[in-house]
Amino acid sequence: TAAAVQDATAAVVPKPPPDPKTVADMRRPEWWYPKARLSKRTIIYHGGPTNSGKTYHALEALKRAENGVYAGPLRLLALEVHERLND
Repeated sequence: TAAAVQDATAAVVPKPPPDPKTVADMRRPEWWYPKARLSKRTIIYHGGPTNSGKTYHALEALKRAENGVYAGPLRLLALEVHERLND
């Protein structure tokens, strides 16, 4: 229920101060999306040397997954990923 989520959120994430001067305070990211922080998720990091198959293996895993996000560092690589996943 919404009340349970609110109670769980309050227990896990402290509320930001109400002072309008602190609205743009970027030092406390745990205040930004308290409900999202309660989500159970799996984050997989593919690290390794150049040309070791990181992108290939990450994309193969993403294709098999029910849902997911690929975060690539380069615009050209992002275009290649988009084309591979949408062909």
